[in-house]
Amino acid sequence: MRGKETVDPTAYPGLGYLERAPLKTRIYRRLADSPPPEVDDRPNPLEDYVGTTLDEPQDSSSLVVDHESTATEPCTLTLYVCWSPTYHVPVLYFMAHKQNGAPLKLSELFNSAIFQHIYYKIATDTSEPAPPTLTSESDDPLSPAPFISQADHPTLGVPTWFLHPCNTQAIIQEVLCEDQGSTTTYFDTWLMVVGSVVDLRE
Repeated sequence: MRGKETVDPTAYPGLGYLERAPLKTRIYRRLADSPPPEVDDRPNPLEDYVGTTLDEPQDSSSLVVDHESTATEPCTLTLYVCWSPTYHVPVLYFMAHKQNGAPLKLSELFNSAIFQHIYYKIATDTSEPAPPTLTSESDDPLSPAPFISQADHPTLGVPTWFLHPCNTQAIIQEVLCEDQGSTTTYFDTWLMVVGSVVDLRE
């Protein structure tokens, strides 16, 4: 996790955390879900003087926009690593915002680039079908992402998403037992486990 910074707020001694920001990522969405562009259909006054329409004939080689295809929208992601005194493991917290500052909804977050590699892995495995991508608020947000929860940042006190740490300890211990004699540290193992869910690359 390159670019991380240790933050130890003076107002909360001993409650430091790792922070990595900003991380530029993308939200994948269908163009059909976006509002169509505004079209100015007012008459052109110059046509009265020219005597012919100014509309150009349709060129078969011109670009045709497929509103059923996929578009991307940029967003900014901030990652935090905090220690959980309850589960005794590191926990990954993250915030994501659009360019206008609006926070991402869970459906948008799971359709962002940091989670899309999960869909890609499952989609390329023919043994089981890929799960449906969240496209509307009516979809159940917990069915594809039961491991994501929302709570206040333990130090900053702002709303954040986080990977629930209930099974983290057991997974890390299993990996370390399988890799006895290795120089891999506990934190490296945790990063490897978290990196299988969230894309931590720049």
